[in-house]
Amino acid sequence: MAGAGTQVSANTEVGIVDPSEEQTWEALRALYLIGQPEDLSAIRPYRREVPEISDRVRQQATETEKAIQSRGGH
Repeated sequence: MAGAGTQVSANTEVGIVDPSEEQTWEALRALYLIGQPEDLSAIRPYRREVPEISDRVRQQATETEKAIQSRGGH
């Protein structure tokens, strides 16, 4: 990663966004209420069974997808 004030060229990684489990879960809860069909592609990766994704987040992602679909999503 680049430090503050460092000049970088195009396509150089300057930072990483890595939300905590709690932030991810809260974002999925918000999308449960207001998510739109175009949000589904951002939600679906959290349904995967991998060690980095907790059962709690995976379940919320599944419920969020169902809620959006019930409102007319795909």
